Amino acid sequence: MTTPIDLTAILVGCALYPPTTGLENIPPVSNNLQKFIAILTDPAIFGVPNERVHCLLDPQTGKSFASFVKSKSELAEGTLLFYYAGHGVIAYDGTLLFPTRETEKYLEEETSVAWELIKRRLINSPARRRILILDCCYSSRAVGALAGETAELRAPLAAEGAIAITAAPRNKTAHFLAGETYTAFSGRFFTVLENGVPDRGDLLTADTIFEETKRLVNSHGNLPEPQIVVSGVLGNIKLARNKAFLATRPDEDAEWIARIRQQTAAIGERFADKVHESVDRDELQLLARPIRKWGLKLSRLGLVEELFDTPRDPRADRDAAVFVAALIVHERRAEKFLDRLVALASAGKPVRSAAMWRILKAIRRLVRETELSEERRQRLLQALTNCARKYDSDPGKRFVEQDILSLVRDIAKLRGARLSKQLGEIFDLDQLRELSEVPPRSRRGLATTPPESLPAAVPQLAGAPGPETSVPGLRSSLLSQSSGILADRLAETKNILSSLSGFSTAPTPTKPGKGGS
Repeated sequence: MTTPIDLTAILVGCALYPPTTGLENIPPVSNNLQKFIAILTDPAIFGVPNERVHCLLDPQTGKSFASFVKSKSELAEGTLLFYYAGHGVIAYDGTLLFPTRETEKYLEEETSVAWELIKRRLINSPARRRILILDCCYSSRAVGALAGETAELRAPLAAEGAIAITAAPRNKTAHFLAGETYTAFSGRFFTVLENGVPDRGDLLTADTIFEETKRLVNSHGNLPEPQIVVSGVLGNIKLARNKAFLATRPDEDAEWIARIRQQTAAIGERFADKVHESVDRDELQLLARPIRKWGLKLSRLGLVEELFDTPRDPRADRDAAVFVAALIVHERRAEKFLDRLVALASAGKPVRSAAMWRILKAIRRLVRETELSEERRQRLLQALTNCARKYDSDPGKRFVEQDILSLVRDIAKLRGARLSKQLGEIFDLDQLRELSEVPPRSRRGLATTPPESLPAAVPQLAGAPGPETSVPGLRSSLLSQSSGILADRLAETKNILSSLSGFSTAPTPTKPGKGGS
C-alpha cells in the first residue's frame, strides 16, 4: 500500500544536553522519533518507504544539524515533512534558535543553529509542498505571529503550498509531562494518527489532524495551545489514512452499497423515462441527496470503480452510474479518481448533460484542492475543450450559474489548473464574446430569469439594439432609455407625495391600558 502523498520525512530530535548548555534533558524526545518513524512507515497510516524517512538524534553541532537537513531535503520531490523536537531558545533579536550538544550557556547565538538557516535549507529543496511540525518552546516564532501573518510563511516556504504546525505560541514554552512516554504535544499528535478520527472519511486532511490534536491538548487544561498556519490549499491535502474509518465493519459496507445501488437504479429509471438529454435538476438532486450520506459511510471505494466500469448499454444505466460515482468522489474528495473523471469528460461518446454536470462539479472540487502536474493539466485542457464543444447550449444560456459551460470556465480559472490563459483554446469565438460581455457578479442574477421570460419581466424598450449592435452602442442605448425611465418614476413619486399632502400626520392617540399615559 502506497502513501496517500509523495512524502519524504526529515526527523530531528535533541534529547540529551550536556551541563555546559544549562538546559534540562528531554528523555521523551528519543521516544518521539522512534514512534514517528513507526507511524510514517505503517502502511495503515502513511506507508512511507523506510528509505524516505531520515532521522537524526542529538546532533553534536549546529553544522551537523544544518548539513543533515540540507542533504536530505535535496532528495524530496513531492512533499517534504520536517519535524523537530527539543529545546527552543530565543535570540536577542527575537528569532528562534535550536540548541545542540555543543551549545554553551550565555553563548546560545554563537553555538546553536538558527531556524533561519534551517528554513533556507528547506526552501532550497526541490519539493513542491512543505509540512513543518515543531515541538519546542516558542515554536510559533518560526512562522511569525500566527494571528494572521501568513505572508511570512507563504513567501519563503511555499511552492504549491506549506503547512506549519507548532506546539506552542511564540511566547509560551512547550511541555513534557512526568510519567508520559512522549512530549505533551507529540504524544497527542501520535494518538490522533494511530487511532484516527471517527466520521471523517478514509483519509485525514492536515486540518482534521491538527484540530483533533488541538482538542486533545486543550482537554488537559494546562498545556499551551498548538498553532497552525496554512498557505495555499494544503489544509485540505489528504495526509494520512484514517484508522478509525478503516475499522468499520465489512457488513456495514454491504448495507450502504445495497442502498446506493438501489438509488442508482432509480436515477437510471428517471433518465430512461426522459426523451431529452436531462432530467429536472431539482428532482435529480432529491434522488441524489441520500447517496451523499451513504457514500461517506463506505470504508472502501471499490463500488466507485464498479460504477465507473458500468457498460455503456443501456445508456440510461451507464449515465446514472457515472452520475452517482462522480457524486461520491465529490463528497469524499477522492483525488485518486481525478484522472478517471477527466477521461470521461474527454470521451468521444459523452454522457448526458446531467451526468457531465456532476462530473465537472467533482473535477472542480478536486482541482481546487490539488496542484496538477503538467501532464494532468494538458489532459484537463483537452477535457474542458471537449465539454465546451459538445455541451454548448443556446446563446444567452451558456454561462448560467452551475451550467456546464460555467463549470468549465470555473475549473479553467482555478489556481491548481492554471488554464486561464487557455480560455481561447477552450471556448469558441461566440462563447468568448458572451463570456466577456456578462460580468461575473451578474451571472447569478441572470441565471434566475430565462431569456424567454424577459418580455414579461422587463418591458421591451423601443429601439432596442439588434444582435449586431456593438457593446458601446448597447451601453449608450441602455443608458439613455434608463434615464427616461428614471425621470418618469420621479414624476410619479412627486404626484403621489402631492396627493398625500392633505392627510394629517398627527400621531394616533393610544387607548388607556395599552401603554398610554
